[in-house]
Amino acid sequence: LTVFIKMKKTLQIYIDESGNPSFSKQGSQFYIISFALLIKEDLLDKSINKIRCKSFHASPLIRGKDIFANVDIIERRKQFLSMAIFATSNNIRYHSFIYCKKNYENKEMLFKTFRRDLHEFLIQPNNNLLEFETVNFYYDDGQKEISDSLKFIIEALYSNSNVILVNKKTRLFEVADYAGEIALLSQKLKFGYLTKSDKAFFRNKELRNNYIKPLKKKMI
Repeated sequence: LTVFIKMKKTLQIYIDESGNPSFSKQGSQFYIISFALLIKEDLLDKSINKIRCKSFHASPLIRGKDIFANVDIIERRKQFLSMAIFATSNNIRYHSFIYCKKNYENKEMLFKTFRRDLHEFLIQPNNNLLEFETVNFYYDDGQKEISDSLKFIIEALYSNSNVILVNKKTRLFEVADYAGEIALLSQKLKFGYLTKSDKAFFRNKELRNNYIKPLKKKMI
């Protein structure tokens, strides 16, 4: 089953991370790199305006931290749900690279695996990702290893593509952030690592039925 129709158009890929790649005791158990994929010509303006929050950042929103510190949990749930509806009701596809850090000796081995996984993902025939005239990868340069991996792989695979490093994150970066958080929550649910904050935010079975399953249908 192909994901995108074969045509000469521009594919935009927005990249965000969940967890962190640190192998210190304070590091997260999982490190997730999420892609949100969108054909440039697809219009999202009207549906973007329906997102309830002015700025979306999944982890602080769930925990009531940072800019959400004074927002009650009922409103935070509504804001999270509005992003979920946007993320799953448009022609945006997703892919998350999920790494459990206990399976790797160090950060270098983790990113070596990511480079291999990224290459395999991009050349997978059913994804049609080599059929686009141009593929632009948007990333905030948070991890140099990711930026370097992107540049190395796309130079080998594409003749007309770019890694675009940006300072200001747009709504589509927020969508990638949402996808990464749901992928992380899915792993935490699977292995019994949900925190008190996670359990307080998501009602019984809500996480699986309203968030994990709908996003899974949009994954490639």
